[in-house]
Amino acid sequence: MNKFYSLSKRSFAISLILSAFVFINPANADAQTDSMQRAMLNMQNQIQQLQDKLAESQGQIEELNHEKKILAAENEKLKAQISQMAANTPAAPAATAENTNGNTDGTSQAVTMKTETGGATATLSPAKKGTVAKANLPAVPADAQKLYQDSYALLNKGDLDAAAKGFKSYTSKYSNNALTPNAWYWLGQIQYKQNKFQDARISFLNTAKFKDSDKRADALYKLGVTSKALGDKEKAKKFFDVLIKTYPTASSSALAKKELKSL
Repeated sequence: MNKFYSLSKRSFAISLILSAFVFINPANADAQTDSMQRAMLNMQNQIQQLQDKLAESQGQIEELNHEKKILAAENEKLKAQISQMAANTPAAPAATAENTNGNTDGTSQAVTMKTETGGATATLSPAKKGTVAKANLPAVPADAQKLYQDSYALLNKGDLDAAAKGFKSYTSKYSNNALTPNAWYWLGQIQYKQNKFQDARISFLNTAKFKDSDKRADALYKLGVTSKALGDKEKAKKFFDVLIKTYPTASSSALAKKELKSL
């Protein structure tokens, strides 16, 4: 903002100087006026560019804060699961408030895409009004838990390639348990950060297939973002719409609404 005010003051100063120069040299008024107009136009363009960069930065900060909340929630979940394992009690995923929101208007909007490695097809649609998600995925065996935790630790350390390898291994070995959608989600996050948008979209789609997962709302948002990055604006709109209708109070829905305005 300081840069913006500085540019505004500079623009005003240029205007005063050039106006005074025109008054003193009436014979060259046309040339001086043209020069002043070009200078003012250039200044306005700089101000607009600064405003655009500021707006873009604000959007990036909001998304980073959202991802920070996701990571914090994941860390808390892992701590709880480790405690349960230590107590020799089975770990089960908890349904969150985001999973209990049904379609607000009862309409149905489906998005069909290929899953896994692109061979199979899945249709994503909003839950029916009044639907409540239930945590009914199979429990996580100890060896699967260790693989997931090791992969997530690598992700936290910034070793993206090793983390991706671990999560891929998890989804191959354990295709249907309580942590499978999470593994797909973090694999998609890594692929997205590495600009592998098509791979990321497939991973997020595999996450979103698990309607009982607390990662589904965020996966739908990422499906919209990756589709946008791939230039598929129509699919991006559909994913954002499914997210907003299915999880209207989720923080990712607020981000989706802003994304829709930019499409």
